[in-house]
Amino acid sequence: MKKQFKILTAISLVIAFTNCQAKKEVTNNKRQKTSKLFASMDTNNDGKISKYEAKGELKKNFKQSDRNNDGFITKNEMNR
Repeated sequence: MKKQFKILTAISLVIAFTNCQAKKEVTNNKRQKTSKLFASMDTNNDGKISKYEAKGELKKNFKQSDRNNDGFITKNEMNR
C-alpha cells in the first residue's frame, strides 16, 4: 500500500512538473512572437506603437490595446 502511494505521488509530481514546463514554453513562445511583432511595427524605434504604425488586428483593436489611452501601445500593453 505504501509503495503504491509513493508511486502515485511520484507520477503526480512528474505530471505536474511537465505541465508547468509546457506552460512556461508556451508563455516564452508567446513573448518571443510578441517581441518580434512589436519590433516589426515600431518603425521609428521609439519603444511604442502609434495608431499609424499598428497593423492588422492590432490596428483594428487599437483602443482596447492602448490601456492607458495615451495614443501608443507599449510592450507591456501588448503582453496583457
